[in-house]
Amino acid sequence: MGNSGNFWNNHLDAFDDLLEFKTSFDQIICPLSYGDQEYRIKVKEKGELVFGKNFVPLNDFLDYPDYVKRLLSCSHFFINSTRQLALGNILLLLYLGSKVIMDTSNPTFRFFNRNDIRVFSIAEAKSGQLENVDLDKTRTNLLRIWGKNSIRMKTNNLIQMIS
Repeated sequence: MGNSGNFWNNHLDAFDDLLEFKTSFDQIICPLSYGDQEYRIKVKEKGELVFGKNFVPLNDFLDYPDYVKRLLSCSHFFINSTRQLALGNILLLLYLGSKVIMDTSNPTFRFFNRNDIRVFSIAEAKSGQLENVDLDKTRTNLLRIWGKNSIRMKTNNLIQMIS
């Protein structure tokens, strides 16, 4: 849940939402390795109070392979921010097949929907409407936007524009 100990992740509100999700979670993994120290403490305390041993705060930075290994264990990724955050994590988890749940007011949520990349709303998670995602379609659409060929073409277009 979230990507850092930054208040923009709205962790404290997210805990209440998670309790209403029609999905069970073995663990709530919550990266808190950076951000405001006081806020991180509040998140950790409330997470442990609400979810007990199922709440797993990541208080320290992990080596990238270890961090990715943790992310691989996530069948769902909940980003409760109303602003663009955690795009690297979101892209990786979408590519790996996780169900990404976001606030519909987040511009990233709208971007993915406009580009036919399935992400789920909080309301859908609360109602249990988290159907299986077509992983091939998701990967194709992600690569269409962020793949090597796409980036190369966009870079060439920019170079032509400034030349």
